[in-house]
Amino acid sequence: MANLARAGARNPKVRAYAKTIPSPYQIDETLRSVFRYRDEEEEIVRTPEFMFHDLESLGYLEGDCDDIATFTASLTKAMNVPTRLTGIQSTPSNEYDHVFSEYMTDKNWVPIDLTVEPGTVYKVYGIMTEAV
Repeated sequence: MANLARAGARNPKVRAYAKTIPSPYQIDETLRSVFRYRDEEEEIVRTPEFMFHDLESLGYLEGDCDDIATFTASLTKAMNVPTRLTGIQSTPSNEYDHVFSEYMTDKNWVPIDLTVEPGTVYKVYGIMTEAV
């Protein structure tokens, strides 16, 4: 996923779109109204380029947590902001079942997760991060 986000951040259309958003803080409010959660039976990660194409042609984005996390990570990376993907275990199992992107500001990691309500506090049994 990190490689997909890095590639997306280099895509000219994704980079141009990132420049229309004044700061990483505004990514959530910019995209929340055009994002539609879509559960997947089979796990397929949509590339940021694919997600942007949907936004451009359909006027909305759709996907699950890994799709939107990869897309938002590509935007913050394109903004030259330190970025990472964070996977969590939200139950006491051994499976990582949720992922979101985060960006660094003032020595704090700020999550971007359009699949939950803003301000959600995660119950975490395990955590894994990967720099983008």
